Amino acid sequence: MINSAENVGCENITDGLPLFPESVPGSAHTVPPPLMPFNIFPDPTAELLNRLESSKSEESAVAESCACESDDHSPADHGYKIADIFRLYWKDYQAVNPVTERQYKAVYDILNCRTGAFGYSISACDNCGHTETFPNSCRNSHCPECQGLCRNEWVNARLDDLLPVPYHHAVFTLPDKIFPFCLYNQKTVYDLLFSAAAETLKEFGYDIKWLGGKTGFFMVLHTWGQLLTSHPHVHCVIPAGAYNEAAGEWVFPRYEKNNFLFPVRALSKVFRGKFIHGLKAAFDKGVLEFPGELEPLECKGRFNAYLNDLVSKEWVVYSKAPFSGAEAAVRYVGRYTFRVAISSARIITIDNGVIRFKFKNYKKLKDAVNYSDIWEETELPADEFIRRFLYHILPKSYHRIRHYGFLSGSGKGLLQEIWEQLVFEEEAGLQEIKTESYAGTPCPECENGVLLPIVVIDGSGRIIQGSFSELAAFRAVKKDTFEAGKAAWDTS
Repeated sequence: MINSAENVGCENITDGLPLFPESVPGSAHTVPPPLMPFNIFPDPTAELLNRLESSKSEESAVAESCACESDDHSPADHGYKIADIFRLYWKDYQAVNPVTERQYKAVYDILNCRTGAFGYSISACDNCGHTETFPNSCRNSHCPECQGLCRNEWVNARLDDLLPVPYHHAVFTLPDKIFPFCLYNQKTVYDLLFSAAAETLKEFGYDIKWLGGKTGFFMVLHTWGQLLTSHPHVHCVIPAGAYNEAAGEWVFPRYEKNNFLFPVRALSKVFRGKFIHGLKAAFDKGVLEFPGELEPLECKGRFNAYLNDLVSKEWVVYSKAPFSGAEAAVRYVGRYTFRVAISSARIITIDNGVIRFKFKNYKKLKDAVNYSDIWEETELPADEFIRRFLYHILPKSYHRIRHYGFLSGSGKGLLQEIWEQLVFEEEAGLQEIKTESYAGTPCPECENGVLLPIVVIDGSGRIIQGSFSELAAFRAVKKDTFEAGKAAWDTS
C-alpha cells in the first residue's frame, strides 16, 4: 500500500515563500501604526519559538546524564499545539518533500492563526464596556484551533431542521485497498463515498419493507484514523422515519422497537455495489490517476481484477442505537461536524524530532471498564507525522458536510410539511428541544457580560467591521450604565 506523500507528482511551490508568522507580508507587524495600538502583539510567538528551537537543537546532542530529565515530561508540562510542530519541522520537511498548493495554504494558515497575521478585533463587554483585543483566527477548516466557533454556528443554524423523532447514526467505511486511490484521487473517491452511501440510504428508505418513503439525512466526511492513517468514512445522522409523498404522511420505522433502522449487512452489500460501479465508471471516463505503485492498475484487465478483489471483501457499515431525541442529536452533531485529523489536546511531546501523542485503541472498547482505559500513547518521527497530517487536507472548496432528501436545501418546503405533522410533541413522545447556543467570550472584568466584537481589522490593516468611533460610543454608554447601576447598588 502506498503510504508516502513523496510520490505525489506536484512541484514544490513553496520555495522562497515565508515560513513563519513574523516574516509574513501583510501580517500584524505591517499594519499602519494608527490602526495598530502600540504593543498589542509584541510578537506572541517569539518566546515559544526560542523554546521550541532550543528543544530541536538537542536532537544532535547526546547527553546521557540528562536522559532522566528528558523522560520526566508530562502533557501538563507542555500544552503544545499542532502549529508548534510545523514551526519546528515544516521547513525541514519541505526541503525533501514536495507539497501541493492546497497543503501549503493549510499549513500557512495554521502557523499564522491567532498571531496577528490575519489582523485583530477589539471587543467590548455588553455589560460594563470593558474592552479586550484578540488576534483573528485563520478560519481554515483544517486548523485545530478554529473549529469551535464554526461548530457552534453550524449547529445553531440547524436547530430549526430537527424533527421531534429519534435519530440514528450510521457509518459507511471504505476498505483498506481503496486507500491508495484516496491519496491521488481525493475528490473522485470522496464524492463516490458520499454518493454511494446516500443512494444506499435512499434506496432502503423507499423500500416498503423498511420505510416506504423519502428519507432525509446529513453526512460528515472523515478521512483519518486515530493514528492519522488514511481511513475514509462518512458519519450519517438519519431521522427515524420517512415521508410518503403519495399518502402525505410520515412513516415510522417498522422495527423501531429493535433499535435499528436498516439491516447493516444488507446496507454493506448495496453500498459496496454502488461504490464499485462508480469507481469502474470513473476508470472508463479516464478521470482516475495512477502514479507510482498504482501505475500497473492503469491496464483495464488488471483494474478489473482489482475490482473483483474488492467485491470479494466484506465492507463495513456500522450502525448505532438511535439517539434519545433531537436534543441528543444536536449534541452529537456538535462533536462530529467540525473535526480535524488530530487535535492539539492529544499532543504530548514534540522533542528531538519525535511527536508523541495519545490515541484511542478501539480494540479495547469491549473490555474497557472506563472510557480512559482505551487511551494509549504512541510516537512518530516528525516528518512522518507531518506527512500523515497532510494526507487529510481536502481539495479547495470541498464540502465535507452534505445534506440529502428533505434535509437538503431544496427540501425546506417538504421539511415544513413533515414538521407540521409531528409538531405535537406528545404524539411523538419526545421532550422539547433545549440547546444552549454560543453566547460569546465572558467578560473577565465584570464576569456578567459578554465580549462583543465591535471593530475588526484584517491583516492588511483595513477596518472591515465597525469603527473606532462606534467603539468609543458603545464603551461610554455601557460604562456609564454599569457605573450608575453599581452606585445604586452600593447606596442600597
